[in-house]
Amino acid sequence: MAANAKHPGYVSVTPLLKQLATLTGALQATPKDIAAAVTLVFEDRISPIQFSLLLWALHTTGMDHNPEVLASTAKYMRSAAAQVDRNALRSAVAAKAKPEGNYRGGLVSFLVSD
Repeated sequence: MAANAKHPGYVSVTPLLKQLATLTGALQATPKDIAAAVTLVFEDRISPIQFSLLLWALHTTGMDHNPEVLASTAKYMRSAAAQVDRNALRSAVAAKAKPEGNYRGGLVSFLVSD
């Protein structure tokens, strides 16, 4: 993937798009290459038009349902997601928890007919 001269922050995925232009080429594309291109979205490094074309190409070739592509893309998505400190979250919830009310997990009272 090369830098885009028109938009310095964008990376061009044109070679991958050309490869995905035919079913034969799409079958030769690696899940890692596809996932790397999708990851550029999370980094705001791919133009909206190229990302749209990528999604369209994946759909028209059926690669959007390929388990290896989905697994590889999911791996990159998880790494790009915000990481949460679970212990800090549990502490914050415990500190704010208020033992109020008498709801015990049954049906809500206004739904129960007498």
